Amino acid sequence: MNAQPRARLGLLAVVLLLAACASPGAPASSGAHAAASATSSVMASHAPSDLLASVEQRGGECPAATCDTTIYLDFSGRIHVSAKPPTDLGTATPAQVSALVAAIAATDFTALRKPAFSGQCPTAFDGQELVFEFTTATGTERLAACESALDYGAPLFKAFAAALGTAAPFKAAS
Repeated sequence: MNAQPRARLGLLAVVLLLAACASPGAPASSGAHAAASATSSVMASHAPSDLLASVEQRGGECPAATCDTTIYLDFSGRIHVSAKPPTDLGTATPAQVSALVAAIAATDFTALRKPAFSGQCPTAFDGQELVFEFTTATGTERLAACESALDYGAPLFKAFAAALGTAAPFKAAS
């Protein structure tokens, strides 16, 4: 079975899960319907090799090639880094990809960017900043750790960390 039908099966599983979560006898919530619709739209409009999400580690007091790394997750589930040649780190399951697509669709990125980051960015003292990019139905959403006080307990980060597995350069809060 190739990646596209598996992704569609994963999407179907998410839609069925959302429908099952509705209380018995009550219609499915409009929020669940909107998330499922957005998930379906995003999955259908992208090729498996298209970028779903990325996390860039940057900064620190070292040459850019040794400190800066970007980890990519494609719609196919392929996890790889930007190094030449592209280095595969693993594969997310279709269910993990579908869960991340659903989390992206359900995320209020404006709210997630608040509050603003306060303090000194870790890049000022040999630390690293994480910059996330997520493909949405309307384009790319960017979240930078030195611009926003990111909540790593948000469903978006939990789904992304689960999809990346051991390749995740961040820990999702429980």
